[in-house]
Amino acid sequence: QAFKDDSLRLSDGDWSRFKEYLKRILSLEDSLGVAAKAIDVMGEHQHTYCDARMLTDIRPVFKSNVEDRPAAGVIIHILRLRYHEGKETKEFFVALDSEDVVDLLRLLRRAQVKESTLKRLLAECAIPQVEIPHRES
Repeated sequence: QAFKDDSLRLSDGDWSRFKEYLKRILSLEDSLGVAAKAIDVMGEHQHTYCDARMLTDIRPVFKSNVEDRPAAGVIIHILRLRYHEGKETKEFFVALDSEDVVDLLRLLRRAQVKESTLKRLLAECAIPQVEIPHRES
């Protein structure tokens, strides 16, 4: 109404139906409102996960004469983590050995078990869980 734009005018000039419709949409607290709030709560972190990649290298170990074959090799895994910080995407790298990979797997499995436990708790309490769909891999 305030814009005085003819393309935005209602044909009958009666805004009461539109206002009532808009009030109903904005008051959908049990669905739209909760989902919007859940998305906001999920993103309320300084850094949010974007994606990851694991690179695996063999690093040669040379003796003093570097023209000789390497005396040994060391396997190193480099975990690249990408994350969002505000509107920017950033990344960092962490070097891992085989024990670190086992430890990380153990922690991730534990997180999955904890999530299952919390999902059961939500279901028992009849509290709906909001899940945000992720991108296709």
